[in-house]
Amino acid sequence: MAQLGFVSRHSRFMPSKLCYDSTRGQCVTMLLATLKDLGTTIEKREAIAYISRQHYFQVIDEDREPYPSALYPEPRWQVLIAWARKDCVTRGWMFDHDENDCWQATRAGLYIYSDCAKKFLDGVWDVRRCYVWTDALKRRFLPTYEHSPKDLRRARTLYRDIDRQIFKDLFAGLRP
Repeated sequence: MAQLGFVSRHSRFMPSKLCYDSTRGQCVTMLLATLKDLGTTIEKREAIAYISRQHYFQVIDEDREPYPSALYPEPRWQVLIAWARKDCVTRGWMFDHDENDCWQATRAGLYIYSDCAKKFLDGVWDVRRCYVWTDALKRRFLPTYEHSPKDLRRARTLYRDIDRQIFKDLFAGLRP
């Protein structure tokens, strides 16, 4: 849909320069799929529970840890979904309700979801690049999907503070 601002037919970008295969882009698509399925105004906990029940997010140990600076110790993967909500609200794909904790897709958000689904189905975008998605979510967008060595592997870590600690640990033993 050109009017929504896609860069080109073969672009890796969603509207507003959000890359479909970035961690944030994957979480946005996952959240829009959830909102489409549930079809009503929901709370964050309902979205998180649905994503968990459907096994959409490939949760590993580091995703279960809270951020060190978090006021509320919730798992990092849930924070990523909350950031996806913010991305959707700022782009007009979810309503910015006055009420606290109301998550609902706008018509534009549902169009974006449909457009994304079509791009995966048509092979314009590749589900194999979506490293935080489980096979279940990949099959949702591409029913013929089969896991293979061609699937992009997740980076060693998605979180900078863990990266810094790994770096410190690696070089701690090298000091005289």
